[in-house]
Amino acid sequence: MMSDFWNARSERERLVLMAGGAVAALALAFQAIYAPLSSWRDAARSEFARAEGFYALVLEAAAAAPAGDAEAATDTRPLRAIVATAAGDAGVELTFVSARPDGAVEANAGPTDPEAFFEWVAALSAEHGAKISYADISRAQDNDGTVRGRVIFSR
Repeated sequence: MMSDFWNARSERERLVLMAGGAVAALALAFQAIYAPLSSWRDAARSEFARAEGFYALVLEAAAAAPAGDAEAATDTRPLRAIVATAAGDAGVELTFVSARPDGAVEANAGPTDPEAFFEWVAALSAEHGAKISYADISRAQDNDGTVRGRVIFSR
């Protein structure tokens, strides 16, 4: 059936059909292969730029943080109270604070200014002898300049 159709065409019509098929195949290959790769590359570039900006923010905050002697600092209050008080002093809103069975304190900070967040963490370390056992810090929302953090402090 298909060969009858093909044989019924003149040489010129066959050439036009082959050229049209080649153009359709190229368009399909472009849409199926190149277009997704191009969009993934663009998405990767923007993600890289976002991560690079966040890295610069962390470096800047780390450079601005005062170095202190955490070993010399002693505070007899419970660590949970120290964490909550220091957060209030630094202007960091805590959404969750809990003392853990091992004596550590887990704290989640809501959307807050990055400088205030890092100053809060540095003050706990330098002034109260708290050590960071775990930290997970991320941007709160796209391009709003705030961060969220989950930090586990211990002594």
